[in-house]
Amino acid sequence: MEYRKGQMIYNQDQPSTSIYLVMDGKVKISRVADDGHQVMVDIYERDEFFGESALLNLPHHAEQATALEGTKLMIWTASAIEELVMRRPRLAVSSPV
Repeated sequence: MEYRKGQMIYNQDQPSTSIYLVMDGKVKISRVADDGHQVMVDIYERDEFFGESALLNLPHHAEQATALEGTKLMIWTASAIEELVMRRPRLAVSSPV
């Protein structure tokens, strides 16, 4: 998927159901603080994953992701990841070298 600068990838009203890999560009992850202000959590760049919260099945999603520039993402749904883990459990517990 491609996103233009400033485009929302997901937010509180439309929570993420996927895991994302940044192929090109930058993505800002932020959360809504108790006082309602946005607080930046992190910025993800090329070859970095984000959106792991989709696997946690949390009842309240306060996270949002925004493209900081023209951005290309590779996307896997949480259900596709869960299916892969069921078929290949060793993959779920493997660690990067």
